[in-house]
Amino acid sequence: MKHSLSDKILFIPTKHNSSLSIVSDNILKYIKVPLTYKNLDLIRIKRKSEKYKSSYLKSLAFELLLVIQALKDLSFIRKQSQDYIFFFESYFCYTHIVSFFTKKKKIILVHDLIYFNDYKLEKKLFSRWFKYIFYRFGRTKAMKNCDLILTISKKSVEELVKIGLDKDKIKYVYIGTDFKRIDVPNPYGDFVLCVGSEQERKNMKTVIKSFALLKKDFPNLKMVKPGGGVSPSKRELTMSYLEEEGLKLEEDIIFIENTSEKDLVGLYSNALLLMFPSLEEGFGLPIIEAQACGCPVITTNYKPMSEICAYEDLLVDPLDHNSIYLKAKKIIEDPQYRVLKVKEGLTFSKQFTWEEASKNVEKLLHDLS
Repeated sequence: MKHSLSDKILFIPTKHNSSLSIVSDNILKYIKVPLTYKNLDLIRIKRKSEKYKSSYLKSLAFELLLVIQALKDLSFIRKQSQDYIFFFESYFCYTHIVSFFTKKKKIILVHDLIYFNDYKLEKKLFSRWFKYIFYRFGRTKAMKNCDLILTISKKSVEELVKIGLDKDKIKYVYIGTDFKRIDVPNPYGDFVLCVGSEQERKNMKTVIKSFALLKKDFPNLKMVKPGGGVSPSKRELTMSYLEEEGLKLEEDIIFIENTSEKDLVGLYSNALLLMFPSLEEGFGLPIIEAQACGCPVITTNYKPMSEICAYEDLLVDPLDHNSIYLKAKKIIEDPQYRVLKVKEGLTFSKQFTWEEASKNVEKLLHDLS
């Protein structure tokens, strides 16, 4: 007899200001299981930890606050009858404490392993050691103790196997989007789009160098850059790239903070193209979102970006700003070519929907013994 998922699995969704929440919210929306647990509010926990100046103290505070949250949640979780507990991210302290004291079987959704090498960026030995323990060793151990590990790309499967996880326990499910092209006013004129944070892996220097070349051919062209939560140091670095290329804020590039979903769909629908030459992603959701809205995408020839892009001729070496410039110029100059890329993207993106992703997740969960 097949039991409902809510009888078998206790879901622990996360509230986060990143793709973590987008994934958990949409999968749970379509699976339609009644949730007995409130969101694990990582936004609130992160905000509390940010009052410290050093990155070490911030990380330590974050993990300690997760310990406190786990201890608070234990009383409720222990009373639940489900055999499995589903964590939507592999936070070391929280997952270890909850699973150790409840003895429930564990399922974890792992987006990527980008954070695994964060410890190498720390200059102080103790900070480096701390981050290694919690971000690499600890999370690897947490994942090894899982009965099922879900991830969102083939590339992530390869990375999880490389760190010693059992391949038979790992399953990937492509995530998706419900975005659709809309007809809305365009206040920016001709513009290219760059979506996301301004972390080093987002490759903003190359994006801006490519855009500077485009400006020479198309003087009225603008770049629109939505994406909130950018730290002052990252924005300062981006501004230094603009200055190096002789570009001006507002005249050439427009930053938009806290973009709503509707506004983002409007930007994709009106943009000439999306530049997304990221160096590292767990999936690269803007690639699918843009294609679903009829916006051609120039992206990286690395996995997983190459896994989810409709057109091989718009894949680039992410460090070759001249190649990005030439491909963008062709899209802008050749209307017929752009129409072809729009059609290819619209057709290709139909396979990446939240409904399809949720069906695949649901099937894997039902197959658990």
